[in-house]
Amino acid sequence: MKVLLPAILLLTLTLTHALRAQYDDHVNWKFSWEQVDRTDYVLTFEASIDAGWYLFSTDVPEKGPIPTTFKFDPNSQIEFIGTMNETATVITDDNDPVFDLPLKKLAGKAKFTQKIKLLKEGTFVKGTIEFMTSDQKKCLPPKRVEFFIKI
Repeated sequence: MKVLLPAILLLTLTLTHALRAQYDDHVNWKFSWEQVDRTDYVLTFEASIDAGWYLFSTDVPEKGPIPTTFKFDPNSQIEFIGTMNETATVITDDNDPVFDLPLKKLAGKAKFTQKIKLLKEGTFVKGTIEFMTSDQKKCLPPKRVEFFIKI
C-alpha cells in the first residue's frame, strides 16, 4: 500500500498537468471604453494572441470553428449603435488543415470595437466572449471569458 499511494499520486499529478496543458490560455483579453461625445461611447475588447496561435475571426463559414462571438447581457440603459468592428492582422488560410475550409484567422493583436449610446449615466456593460484558438496542428475547444465594463 505504501508503494501504491505514491504511484497513484504521481499518476494523478501527471494527468492533471496534461489536461491543464490542453486548455492553456493563448489569448489574453483587455476591456476598456472611450467617450466620443456626451452620450456615445466606444467599447474596446483587445486580444493579445500568443505567437504561433490564432484567434478565429467574428466571420467564419458554416461547418467551421466557432467564430469569436460577443454576447451582451440585457441592459435597458444602453443602446447599441451599429455592429462589432474587427481590426487585426488577418491571415487568410485558403484551406485550413484542421477544418479543410478557407478561414480568416487573427494573429498577434486583435481589436474589437462596439459603439453604444448611454441612455442613463453610471451604468455598466456585462457579457461573455466565446472564441476558439488554434495553431497549425490543432484547435482547442471553445472558451468563454466574462467581461464587466463600468462606464
